[in-house]
Amino acid sequence: MRQAAVTASRVRRWATLQEAAEYVCCHPKTISRRLSDGTLNRYRMGRRILVDLDELDAVMELSASHLAQYRPRR
Repeated sequence: MRQAAVTASRVRRWATLQEAAEYVCCHPKTISRRLSDGTLNRYRMGRRILVDLDELDAVMELSASHLAQYRPRR
């Protein structure tokens, strides 16, 4: 039972470029740019390029914290 719980917590959520772009409400080209500049990792399964949605969430959280840091306080 314990091993099943550990395995379940490590399940990756995969998405194509299009699905990842829809997930974060941006253009697929933006995801491609993040793959090219090394911000996100690219995973291949045959001809398909996949993105780990957990990594994408981490990148989005990091960029949100950077924005909050530089936003002027009112």
